[in-house]
Amino acid sequence: MWKTINCFVTIQSQWVTIFGENILDSNGNQLEYWRIEKDDSVIVFPLHKNRIILPRQFYRHGIHAATFDFPGGRNPKEAEPKETAFVILERELHIKRSLIHTMHALNTEGWPINSSFSNQKLYGFVAEISESFEFPDETQIQSFPTDSEGVRKLLAKIFCLQCRTILLEWFFQTNLR
Repeated sequence: MWKTINCFVTIQSQWVTIFGENILDSNGNQLEYWRIEKDDSVIVFPLHKNRIILPRQFYRHGIHAATFDFPGGRNPKEAEPKETAFVILERELHIKRSLIHTMHALNTEGWPINSSFSNQKLYGFVAEISESFEFPDETQIQSFPTDSEGVRKLLAKIFCLQCRTILLEWFFQTNLR
């Protein structure tokens, strides 16, 4: 069992807390260890009329590029991930809760992300948007067919590992039933 000897630095912001710690490992070795704590992630996989929907590209400062990603964001500690999924869809695609036909979880426990460095988990949801909804500005979205070829084309455009995980999990759950 590893044991924290001391925490020699804590850097806190509204988005993340960074810890520098001295750790005693299971072999008695003292290690300098860095880790972060941040709120969990929620990513929503929107479906509309047999199409996978993505918002327009957003600039991602960490990689200095605009990328295609599914709607997503942080889940505040006091919030349920499913409730956050509805908020995310309204914020990123302007789709009100009443226009979501179904919202179901791809995973209920959350998948650990970089568990050696971070406490963060990823929650994925599939949102089936009402067929009666029409996007007010089609230039603000990208869409792909839900068939194998559409998924292949989408995989060629999505670089975010979390988004790729959600896409592939949905694809396997849908096609292995």
